[in-house]
Amino acid sequence: MNNITKIFLTLLLTVSSVNYLFSQVTQEWVSRFSQITNSIDGASAIIVDSSDNIYITGGSIGAGTQSDYVTIKYNSNGIQQWIKIYNGSGNGADIADAIAIDKENNIYVTGGSMGILTGSDCVTIKYNSSGIQQWIARYSTPGNHRDASYRIALDNSGNVIVAGESYNSNLSQSEYCTIKYDNFGSQLWVRNYHAAGIIFALAVDNSNNIYVNGSIADSPTQEDYATIKYDSFGNQIWLARYDGSAHMSDYTEHLVIDDSANVYVSGYTTGLNTGPDFTTVKYNSSGVRKWIAVYDGPSHSSDVVRSIGIDNKNNIYVTGTTIGPGTGYDWVTIKYNSDGVQQWITKFNNGTDDIPWDLAVDIQGNVYITGESDGNGTGDDYATIKYNSVGQQQWLKRYDFSGVYGDVASSIAVDKSGSVFVTGSSDRDFLTIKYSQLTGAITNLSEIQTDYKLSQNYPNPFNPVTKINYELRVTNYVSIIVYDVLGNEIQTFVNEKQNAGSYEVEFDATGFPSGIYFYSLLIDGNVIDTKRMILLK
Repeated sequence: MNNITKIFLTLLLTVSSVNYLFSQVTQEWVSRFSQITNSIDGASAIIVDSSDNIYITGGSIGAGTQSDYVTIKYNSNGIQQWIKIYNGSGNGADIADAIAIDKENNIYVTGGSMGILTGSDCVTIKYNSSGIQQWIARYSTPGNHRDASYRIALDNSGNVIVAGESYNSNLSQSEYCTIKYDNFGSQLWVRNYHAAGIIFALAVDNSNNIYVNGSIADSPTQEDYATIKYDSFGNQIWLARYDGSAHMSDYTEHLVIDDSANVYVSGYTTGLNTGPDFTTVKYNSSGVRKWIAVYDGPSHSSDVVRSIGIDNKNNIYVTGTTIGPGTGYDWVTIKYNSDGVQQWITKFNNGTDDIPWDLAVDIQGNVYITGESDGNGTGDDYATIKYNSVGQQQWLKRYDFSGVYGDVASSIAVDKSGSVFVTGSSDRDFLTIKYSQLTGAITNLSEIQTDYKLSQNYPNPFNPVTKINYELRVTNYVSIIVYDVLGNEIQTFVNEKQNAGSYEVEFDATGFPSGIYFYSLLIDGNVIDTKRMILLK
């Protein structure tokens, strides 16, 4: 057997092993934070910027300060870049609940913060990408009663919208509260909806209309879903209420919108003899109800939605808990198409107390869910699951610190390279994990968008030059990136906006060693397709 044949057979064996390797996920790093030992800390939300930096926010008990806002930036390698701690003027309980990022990587956090003689106030802070505070906006209801903001969003003009609750002047009930600030932190308007209720969901459409969602309890039917659409000036466009079939308690915290400004809300409604059931409702842009999807679990007991997501084909994903026969709380995830038809349903059980808290969807319709799960004698663990677009489980990762207290993951994000970040509370500390799915992960070709096509390089194997062809059916920002077998970028082609058409690039591997390489087509920074090639010298 000559040397070339030996090399070729070795490469074929390597290809076989790489197929397996690239279908797996690895824990790349873990980062823990606490202001003081044995305090109660937890991250509420996570977000990733265009350079794959990670930002988390939440609440942490300081030395003599009760809890403070804490916002941390990590780079993609898990190295802390900066940390910002905010202790409100009342030196009381300050907890950040939500985070947002703009095109310049400025960071916005919002939550509830104790003021001086004002009780809890809505407090929103802007930091630049270097962590320098730009402004603080504080809102207190006339009468100085309880106020808190639980969600934050930005519109296309860089204005900041926060939503949550405020109490009316006689303290009899909480009210929906929506506030809009300009990019300099100046308050533009405040809107309260005068019914007993709290906003737990917020979204902004491409025309800067604002949607808020929660539950209200100002009628004989107990709580109802209530969704409001405001225009950019704060004028109410419509109000849509939903009362479940049993006319009992109906509770929602979840809302997403699609590019046509259709609105999807989800939560639970109480059924007749079934307890709470998953209930997802679609409204069109005029607030007209289009469909309702209800899920009642096998035990006809408590089924509660915990998170909602939407993909680029307007499929809707909901995840939450159901009580299984003899299994306690289980995870349930359901995919509906845009017409409300169930596409698949999947369940996860590892004990009697498994609760999903957040989900994310990537460009190929893969679904990532994180939350808490009973360990095998270890208390609650972080658990994170990936399903592909047809509901098949791709992987499951668990994290157990084995401390005195449990590990509860509360928020998840996925970057453009497919890395997955989860954060929450572990043994009462902030704990953030990065899971890497190596570039070159095997792609289900049936899931690739038909607007783009990446061809196999030719020749393959090659020495030292090969050609890569790709096709665009729409104008878009394009990159072709070549990686080595470890996922390191070694060369980038194009990296510019291109019109629809067929293109070719030439990869000259002179100076690179024999082995397996991968090349990816990226559209707007998102990996669309990846193929492997063999350099044989």
